[in-house]
Amino acid sequence: MVRHVAILGREFAIDLRTPALEEWFAQNWIFPEQALSPVPFAIALAELDGPPELRDGEMTHVALHRTSLECIAGDRCFTFGDVTAGVRMELDDHGSRVSVWGASNAASLNRIFAALFVAVGESMRASGLLPLHGAVVVDHRGATALVGRSDVGKSTTLWRAMQAGWAPLAEDFAWLDPVTLMVYGWDRGLRLTADSRTRFAPEVPMERFRPDDDGKLFLSYDQVGGVVARSAALTRVVVLERDAISRGDAALSASEMVRAWWEAVGVPLSPVVVARVSGAIASLVRRVPTQRLHLDDGPLAL
Repeated sequence: MVRHVAILGREFAIDLRTPALEEWFAQNWIFPEQALSPVPFAIALAELDGPPELRDGEMTHVALHRTSLECIAGDRCFTFGDVTAGVRMELDDHGSRVSVWGASNAASLNRIFAALFVAVGESMRASGLLPLHGAVVVDHRGATALVGRSDVGKSTTLWRAMQAGWAPLAEDFAWLDPVTLMVYGWDRGLRLTADSRTRFAPEVPMERFRPDDDGKLFLSYDQVGGVVARSAALTRVVVLERDAISRGDAALSASEMVRAWWEAVGVPLSPVVVARVSGAIASLVRRVPTQRLHLDDGPLAL
């Protein structure tokens, strides 16, 4: 049975039968507090009884945080997996169709979930939004996005900002509307390593945390205490670094700002979407102040 939900103003038509897929979709995409005005871009997500006809195309690899996926890529059609289990995304000017098959095979579920996240995320990018991989904190001026390479210290910097009076909006992932500059939090809590928890959040009782899939400790937003922001206008991007070569130089060159934005939002699959994102980044570089912050053991200076 098809049900319709609105996600960040985008209409989704959902036809899933496998409970694990329903649970995955609810956990990763249903954030009722992030209600936006309707956007004329429709996304269909349907579970198939069997694989669609597999099309020819160029084989490429899509790198994710903890895995890599093979993809048969065309200009607007992308297929992950094979006849036993997989995901297909088809884009057009007005929407996207995402199909999934083989979810009854438990051994394939993790790769299906990863492919689904890529496909639905690409659909959201095609609709005009940008994924923002980084931590986001908010004060009276608006939202500051903390970006940088993996493991540079985004999560611990977020915790230090919270101790300085900032409100958390996202620990790892958010969506940005490049037109309005509004940022929408897209995770359900904060994560720390055990060592970082001892150093930066010793006041939070250990029983409030639970183990996360990547080995970190997870603290849901309803256990954080204090103010939690779920959306705010982006006013600044701070690129976190530990490279001593440029220490003391807070300013970034134009090329460094462009690179920082591409690293934060990721490269789309479709050439059409790449062109749109490229234009959005060119505008964001001009509109959003971007600076460098070198991390050390001293006081946080945001």
